[in-house]
Amino acid sequence: MLGVFLALCSAATFALNNTFARRGVLTGSAVQALSISVPIGVPMFFLGALVTSSLGWLFEFSWRSCIFLALAGIVHFVWGRYCNYRSVKAIGSNLAGPLQESSVLIALALAVVVLGEAITPLKAVGIFLVLMGPALAVQIGKKKALAPSKETNPDNKPKPAFQPLYAEGYLFAGLSALGYGTSPILVRAALEEASPGASLAGGLISYGAASLVVLIVIIASGQVADVRKMSASNAKWFGAAGLMGGLSQMLRYRALSVA
Repeated sequence: MLGVFLALCSAATFALNNTFARRGVLTGSAVQALSISVPIGVPMFFLGALVTSSLGWLFEFSWRSCIFLALAGIVHFVWGRYCNYRSVKAIGSNLAGPLQESSVLIALALAVVVLGEAITPLKAVGIFLVLMGPALAVQIGKKKALAPSKETNPDNKPKPAFQPLYAEGYLFAGLSALGYGTSPILVRAALEEASPGASLAGGLISYGAASLVVLIVIIASGQVADVRKMSASNAKWFGAAGLMGGLSQMLRYRALSVA
């Protein structure tokens, strides 16, 4: 039950991460969002590991576990998060979020094939119910996105509240689901022989590897100027998204280590 509760709290804080990120990417870019939201997780996990006296686990992990944790960070925090921000910018969190829940199916399939986990009838029913909610939310969100606002233009024609870019949004939502669905398997494979207390130290490795890749990508792609011209308002929203994302990952890594 502890793992379920932690996973639920992780989902709730991740939703706040998406909400704050949405406000920022309205006028900012996905790269700007990554430049703040990913590195902010390093001090968060460091402090968490320090307070819980789990920093020592950094020297206890095998090379295999370190590689899995680093790959999980890159797949989730760089690939998944970048695609997530692109999809949220294109179609909004109401449409992107439910589609990203397909990551559950990806994680499920990999858990069975790679980790040898079993799906009981009760689990199957639960998974079906979890996926039905997002499926209905997609339809409702799409109708709301297409609904005209109450404001009118000088010609008295309805003015759309938001014009979603469906092709781009759904493409990146699917790609983010792939990243989000793969990373739990890597984390679980790295932490399966460790105690629950090792989860924060493991998250520190993941965030450190992801932050390094983000820095390299920004410099190599010549997007330093884009990051520098980020507005103070966007920096605030991306910082808030990073804090909520970091808290969500703390809960998530803990959940994966115990359940």
